[in-house]
Amino acid sequence: MLSADRRKVSSILTAILAMWFLLVLAAGYAGAFESGPSRPPLAVLLAVVGPLLIFAAAYRASRRVHDFVLAIDLGLLTAVQSWRVIGVMFLVFYAFDLEDPKVLNAKHSFQAWGQISGSSTSAVNLGIFYVDDPAQKRWMLRFDNPAVLDKISAVLVTIEPHGGTSRPTGQKLMYAYLGHEPNHP
Repeated sequence: MLSADRRKVSSILTAILAMWFLLVLAAGYAGAFESGPSRPPLAVLLAVVGPLLIFAAAYRASRRVHDFVLAIDLGLLTAVQSWRVIGVMFLVFYAFDLEDPKVLNAKHSFQAWGQISGSSTSAVNLGIFYVDDPAQKRWMLRFDNPAVLDKISAVLVTIEPHGGTSRPTGQKLMYAYLGHEPNHP
């Protein structure tokens, strides 16, 4: 693919992602994602599945998009996917009512771990989830080492004693496998 073509496809994809982000942000601000207990959250489903369907259609229909995707650095793609999975974990925590005072004041911690590629036993401590803003009931995990994120192939969250542990000992709440073999040369 020519360099100018690659830049053009990259610019188009960036613009589409920015527009989608702004649309979802505006819909969230307007309350479009709120639904009562008797209604399924169809707007959330559309916000999650919509970009995947649009991408699949563009990938199949456009040779330029296809070539662009195959030229993406797999290490970068894995790191981006890691952060996406961590974002989904926040949504799952929210679904489990972690803002409940009984959970907030509990004598345990929710600890995230990264499993190193090729090793079923070694886990890297990614940190403990903590309440960042009690008024918004927002949970946070801060981890600023992209070199470690590049090496992990799975993320898991366990319940550990208050303050965390040096290795996973508690019950697994979530497990997400991030690694896979590329399906192209």
